[in-house]
Amino acid sequence: MLECRNWRCPWMKCKYLKLSTRLDASEHPGLAILLQSCPQVETLIISSESTFEPNNLGFNEDSNDPTGENYWMSRPCWGFRLKTLRIYGTWIYANCYFEQIMPFMEAVLKNGIVLEKIILTPFKDGIWAYPMQHARVTQKLLSFPRSSEDAVIVFSG
Repeated sequence: MLECRNWRCPWMKCKYLKLSTRLDASEHPGLAILLQSCPQVETLIISSESTFEPNNLGFNEDSNDPTGENYWMSRPCWGFRLKTLRIYGTWIYANCYFEQIMPFMEAVLKNGIVLEKIILTPFKDGIWAYPMQHARVTQKLLSFPRSSEDAVIVFSG
């Protein structure tokens, strides 16, 4: 709703931010505004664990299409100080989320000039993602350009 009304969040000085989201397209506008209001974040944690129900409040589909591949790239001012991105859960390997999270990951790698590492969890409760899904995520991430030569992608529990 903030984006529809062209409002902004107040600037926050946090260096650590934990979000409970699966980066659904309907959440993109709110997440983008939140991330833009936190330009000093050094560590971003994304977890799919949430106690909230999805809520579709609507968004302005005519401008800044949140489902478009260039959505996150059109917001390059966030993530300049991001050093660590950690994503918990095997949901990133699921087909239904792959197309939603990859543009976000591409933006992080392209805009993260001081990015040191991206940590992904390829398993949950001792169960690994399917090898083909893991390979697809790995190949896609390795194909993205990086601003930080030191950035590594770590698969860890």
